Amino acid sequence: MKCVCKYVTIEAVKDKKIFTLLFLDWVGKRSAIDTAKMHGFKALSSKAGTAEAEFELEDCCEATLSAEFGAMIPHDLSYDAVASSFDNFNSEVINNGN
Repeated sequence: MKCVCKYVTIEAVKDKKIFTLLFLDWVGKRSAIDTAKMHGFKALSSKAGTAEAEFELEDCCEATLSAEFGAMIPHDLSYDAVASSFDNFNSEVINNGN
């Protein structure tokens, strides 16, 4: 089964560090930028795209699709819309600059 995922990536700065933020299953760049701003990031550039992959029907669940598409698209942090937070987000490293 072919699955297609729309996504937005944003190059953003927080505490003098640059991150590539990934918004899977996201349509508009503007709403992704606004979401990044709400989490303290300053957007430098953004890009919208699509990715596609083949899966067996029994493998088509949100966790599998997120993991597979996340592995295909280069990024530092991935936004989880359900939790309203970034996965792989280590606030201690970002906030303390360590």
